[in-house]
Amino acid sequence: MHRKSITIILTIIFLLLETHTQLQAGSNNIHLISPTNGITLSTTNIQFQWRNDDRYEEYMYMLCITDDIVEGTRYCEIPSSKTNATLDITNTKGYIYWFVAYQKKSQYIQNIAKYTQNPSLTFNQYSSISIFGINTTVPYSLKNLIAGKSPGDFFRPNDQIKNPDGTTTLVCRNKWVFKLSSEYFSPQDTAVQWNINRESGEVLGETTSIAIPPEVMCHFKSVIEENTTRTTKDFCRMYNLISVQSEKDVSKNPNILNVTGKYYEYTKIQIDVYQCVKNFFNPLSWFRCQEKYVKTLTLDYPLEKEFEVFTGNINLQSKQVTAENGSFALNSSIDPRNNEAITLKVAFTLNFPYYNISEQAISTYILNPVIVNNNPPKPFSFPFNKIIGVTQWHGYTAFQSPHTGIDFGSYLENVLSSDNGIVVAKGYDTYYGECNSGGNYLIIKNSNDMYTVYFHLAQSYVNIGDSVAKNQVVAQSGNSGKSECKPLGYHLHFETRKDRSQNSHDDPVKYVDIDWNLVSTLDATKIPARLSGDNPHPEK
Repeated sequence: MHRKSITIILTIIFLLLETHTQLQAGSNNIHLISPTNGITLSTTNIQFQWRNDDRYEEYMYMLCITDDIVEGTRYCEIPSSKTNATLDITNTKGYIYWFVAYQKKSQYIQNIAKYTQNPSLTFNQYSSISIFGINTTVPYSLKNLIAGKSPGDFFRPNDQIKNPDGTTTLVCRNKWVFKLSSEYFSPQDTAVQWNINRESGEVLGETTSIAIPPEVMCHFKSVIEENTTRTTKDFCRMYNLISVQSEKDVSKNPNILNVTGKYYEYTKIQIDVYQCVKNFFNPLSWFRCQEKYVKTLTLDYPLEKEFEVFTGNINLQSKQVTAENGSFALNSSIDPRNNEAITLKVAFTLNFPYYNISEQAISTYILNPVIVNNNPPKPFSFPFNKIIGVTQWHGYTAFQSPHTGIDFGSYLENVLSSDNGIVVAKGYDTYYGECNSGGNYLIIKNSNDMYTVYFHLAQSYVNIGDSVAKNQVVAQSGNSGKSECKPLGYHLHFETRKDRSQNSHDDPVKYVDIDWNLVSTLDATKIPARLSGDNPHPEK
C-alpha cells in the first residue's frame, strides 16, 4: 500500500510538471541561432535561423531587422511557419539588430481576418534581440546592452491623437509596423496615419500619407485664454533631418575633404487648438479654464538651421557652409591633416512664437570620408608579370628627341600583351635605316582601337592575324636591332599609339594601369640624364 501511494504521488507530480511545461509553452521559447550575437560579417546576404522549443504547438514567425533598436524596425518578413530566412540587406552598414515575433498558428488564423491590414497586431510574443555587424566590429557595450532584452524593452508605444468626432488617430511611429506583402513600412520614409475605431480597434483605412519622416513631426496642444496662449508639448521628435556625404578624391588631392549633403527645410507639426470658455451656469468655469476644442492645425513649418564645423573642440570659424533649397556644402574644403577628427554640427530650431513653441534638435556627424577616384581606369596592363625599371622615358630625353616609347631594362623576360587584341604586324624594323633599327617587333591593335608596339624582341610567339588576350605571353625581350651600327643593350622598347602610324605615339604612363611610383629609373644616380623625358617622378 505504501509503495502504491508513492507511485500515485510521483505520477501526479509528473503530470503537474508536464502540464506546467505545456502551460509555459510559447513563453520565451524562441532561441536565435545565427547570426550569433556580436559576430562580424563581410556579406550583406544573411542567413537567419532560429528554433522553437515548444513541442506541442505550431507557430507563425516574423523575422524583423533594424539598424536602430530605439527608433523602430525597418523591415519585417512576411509571416510564415519557417524557422529560417535568407535576406539580402543592401544599402546597410554598421550594426544590425534582429529578433523574431511569433504567435500560435491557431490564434494567428483566428485574428488574421480581423487585422488584415495590420497583421502585426496578431503577434504578441518576441524572442530576445541579437546584434551583428556588417564589416563593423560590434562593441562589447552594445552586446551587453541588449543581452536578454526583447523589443518591448526599447520600442515606445504609438501616439494616439483624439479627433473631434470621437475617433482616435494612431500615428505609426517608433514601433515596427508592416503590411502583409513584400513591401515594408519604413519609419524613416513615411508616416502613415490609420483611422482606428475606438471600440473594436479595427483599422478602417489609411487616411493620410505624410511625405516627411515621422520623427520630424511634433504634436502640441494650445489653449487660448483671453490674451494669453498656453502650449504644451505632447511629443517633438526631430530626428534624421540631415544626410551628409564626405569624400576624398585621390585622383586630385587626397588630403582634401569635400562635404555635401541634404536637409529638411520643413517639419510637419500638428497643433490642437482649444479655447477657454465661461459658462454662466457653470461656476467652475468662472475660476478655471473650461477647454473647448476649436480646430487642429497641420503645418509644414520652416526650420531654422545653424551649421558649425569642428576639428576636435575647435570651431573652424573660417569654414563656412552654404545652404539653400535643401542642399548644403562647405564653401571651402577641409584639409584633415594629422588624422584629426572633423565634425559637422547642425542645430535645427522650430520657432513658432504665436503659439509659444520653441524646440531644438542638434545633429552631430564625424566626417569619415569615402575614398573616390574620378579618373577612369587606364586601359593597358604592365607588359611584364613583375616590376621592371626604366632605362629611358618617353619624350624629349638626353639620349633621343623624341623618344617614342618607354625602355624597360629587361633581359630575356616574357613580354605580355597589354590588352585583348589582334596582331597586325610582325617583322624586323629598319624604319631609321639598318644602323638604327628596332629589331624584331610586334604591333597589336587593342580592343580600344589603340595600338601597342614591342621592339628589340629576342623572339615572338604569335603571328599576324592571331587574337591575343590581355596578359598573354606574346614574345621575349632581347637586344635585336642596332644603334649607330652598334649592338644594343638588352631592353624592351614599348609604345602606345593612338593609331598605327609612327607619329601617333603618346606617353605610355597615361595608359598603363600601374602605380608608377613603384617603377624606378635604372642607373639614375650614375646617369642623371635618365631622369629626363616624361618621367612621372623626376625628383627621384
